[in-house]
Amino acid sequence: MRLFKLLIIVFVFYSCKSSLKFHRGEKVIYNSCVLKEKINDTVVLSGNYFGCMEGYSFVLDDLNCSKKYLMDLDFESITVGKKLNKRFDELFGGCVTSMNMILKGVFITGSKEGYGHLGENNSKLIVIEVIDFGKVEKRNP
Repeated sequence: MRLFKLLIIVFVFYSCKSSLKFHRGEKVIYNSCVLKEKINDTVVLSGNYFGCMEGYSFVLDDLNCSKKYLMDLDFESITVGKKLNKRFDELFGGCVTSMNMILKGVFITGSKEGYGHLGENNSKLIVIEVIDFGKVEKRNP
């Protein structure tokens, strides 16, 4: 019974730890609770890029966070490869589509006008590097 209690304590401790993990030697933020401390910093984020027509946002796991960040992605400072361009064609060619991505960039927030199409996002990531990206998936409306 003591061993069972110890295992539960260890499980609870590790599940409540920070959302920072490593990917290719860099700390990755999976949860937006940490982002309020990273404004104007270079960060590595793992999230989901989703939207419909011209309105797209990049989001992290916000299930337990009071502050939600909808990010506009700014790819102007990098060259996007053919494979990612093809995925973007799929993503932007549909409605209610999404793609998981791990991105390195500068996290910005605070504009009263918002960011992206019609200012619908409350933050922006100036992308420095695309570390990884998944397949385009249809989302339920």
